[in-house]
Amino acid sequence: MKSQAVERRKSKRKRASSLIWWKPSAAKYMQQGWLIERSGVSVGFLYRGNTIPRQATPFTMLTNTHDGSYLVEEGFISRIEHVHEDVRFIGATVNTAGRT
Repeated sequence: MKSQAVERRKSKRKRASSLIWWKPSAAKYMQQGWLIERSGVSVGFLYRGNTIPRQATPFTMLTNTHDGSYLVEEGFISRIEHVHEDVRFIGATVNTAGRT
């Protein structure tokens, strides 16, 4: 029997579907990911690669805004789940300063 996921977020989750660029703070280069959901203070995105960050790793994320500019957000990785082969779901808290 499959277990039911428990909602841990305090704010409403919204679906998303957009390309993002992100990197652990200590890394040199940005990596590509796919934003699939966000809530008031958190994001969820898919990442394909063999380098797996650890929980609590600080990171930086770039997303496109509706006016064509970029939004830079910083936060901490809070959850990593293996999805398929080299695909992982990453859940993270983000600093909401500047977000509209």
